[in-house]
Amino acid sequence: MSAQREETERLVAACLDAQCRMVVNSDAHTIPEIGQDSAVRPFLARADFPAGLIVNDTAESAFAFIDERRSKKISR
Repeated sequence: MSAQREETERLVAACLDAQCRMVVNSDAHTIPEIGQDSAVRPFLARADFPAGLIVNDTAESAFAFIDERRSKKISR
């Protein structure tokens, strides 16, 4: 297994252990690649990573996260 795959597995496991939310990124370099996160989805599936911890799993969950952050923003 490559070092990159091992590091990805460790990161997913650490996030799962801490129950922290994460954003899944496609690392797109061209327009057709935007949103293509199929490279990381197998890691999440093997770890049984809950969709509820993926901030951008759906458009609705992404916007809910943004709304949550806005509601916590401190007014100056």
